[in-house]
Amino acid sequence: MSQQQEYERAIESIQKIHPAPQVLARANIKMQDPNVEVYDIVEILKSDASLTTDVIRLSNSAFYGFEIECTNLSAAMSRVGFREVIRLIGLSIASRMLNQNLKYYNMPAEDYWAECVTTALLMEGFSLYGGEKPQDAYIVGLLHSVGMIVINQIMENFALTNVWDKSVPPQDWEREQIGFNHSFAGASILKRWNFPNEICHPILHQFRKPTGAKEDYLQFSLYYVNRLREQIGCGITSNEWNEEEFFPFLSSLQMTNDDMNDMLGAAKESFDTIRSHMSFKKK
Repeated sequence: MSQQQEYERAIESIQKIHPAPQVLARANIKMQDPNVEVYDIVEILKSDASLTTDVIRLSNSAFYGFEIECTNLSAAMSRVGFREVIRLIGLSIASRMLNQNLKYYNMPAEDYWAECVTTALLMEGFSLYGGEKPQDAYIVGLLHSVGMIVINQIMENFALTNVWDKSVPPQDWEREQIGFNHSFAGASILKRWNFPNEICHPILHQFRKPTGAKEDYLQFSLYYVNRLREQIGCGITSNEWNEEEFFPFLSSLQMTNDDMNDMLGAAKESFDTIRSHMSFKKK
């Protein structure tokens, strides 16, 4: 079987096992409609029974602190609000799809989950200063490395034995192993899931250093968030970051260093709350 055939096989397998991202794409597009109603989103979510169960369960979690439990999707959506529905879908995806061991990256499930959720929270945090849609930024951050799942599956299909040893950046190791990196694989599967170019493009170009002007805000932001995550750790375990390196980015958002530290504090609090209340540790 050729590499292209294995690529198609891997994507089809992931699509079959994990339908929720396709639901997320449809829901996010529908929410751009100023006349959207709760019923419209309910009808979209109902196409995935597991996702429906998760949204109801998460809306009843200690994270939101409601005293009265709801038992149906319409009630769950009405009380958390449209914006939070995207977060709930994202957390369901994080729990079911992104909470898995990546054998060929030597990455335990909890570490991969933490990387994806940290990136989502940082992207969302910066979007509040950049004036962009927080839900789009959150989705880009959450799914920025979904291509790793594709590549891990391809290597499993080929029964390869080489494991990333972290001596080179993962994207270089990926190209050496199968000819393309996870940014390409991620953008490709997101297109299959019908995400718009506004979501796919920044993921495809996330390793391209911005030239100065933020012609594509989400790509500009994701590049710096990836660099920031390397410095502060997944789960934001450190508050040390290189002020000189991030000056162009913060300047473009009119953020001060104090703003940056405040945003990191809020993201850290959100991450810890999600991890402790939503039971998304490795199963």
